[in-house]
Amino acid sequence: MVRHSANSLDRRVGFRSVALWRADAIRRPLRSRLVVIAPSARDAVRRLGGWLFDMTTAGWEVTVAVADHSDIRSLEILGVLVVDLEQMLAMPLHESNIDTLAVATGSYRSDDRVRDGVLECVNRGGVRTMFWGADLPREFDGAAESARHRVSVAGRAFTACALRAAGLAAEVTATTETLWTAQVPARDVRQLTALLSAS
Repeated sequence: MVRHSANSLDRRVGFRSVALWRADAIRRPLRSRLVVIAPSARDAVRRLGGWLFDMTTAGWEVTVAVADHSDIRSLEILGVLVVDLEQMLAMPLHESNIDTLAVATGSYRSDDRVRDGVLECVNRGGVRTMFWGADLPREFDGAAESARHRVSVAGRAFTACALRAAGLAAEVTATTETLWTAQVPARDVRQLTALLSAS
């Protein structure tokens, strides 16, 4: 279990290059890994802060990929690693030695590389693929299962600290956070990919 303290962070948290992150994943292949693709650190903390914290305390290595990593203190408080999104997208997501991928719906819609990587993960299997954010992408309507995570008391406390660090002190910490797990069979993903390519 990872010990958390708002003032004393685990030495494994903070910004890391994707090359070092991948090397560590190869060196420790049995570690459970969650990768979150987020438009910003603030978004990840606001929508998933409790889940991220609870996953780290459950022994998972949690990594958040963001384009802007200049303000990552809020994510460090939750005990997660941060990597550069551009570096992450330079390699196939399904080859990243991850167990679970959680993607912001906004990032999925706005970046073809994210969308293609998600569809590839779903098509190949082996990576639990989840969405979080406003609206589920239309191609996953009826093909994703909603899940609510009940945030632990410690998760709410650390999320409150992270929200303050992100300049969101007035936000109320959620007791539950919602994600969707993609449930699409491989044959349907091929059809979805063809449909999206044609549009």
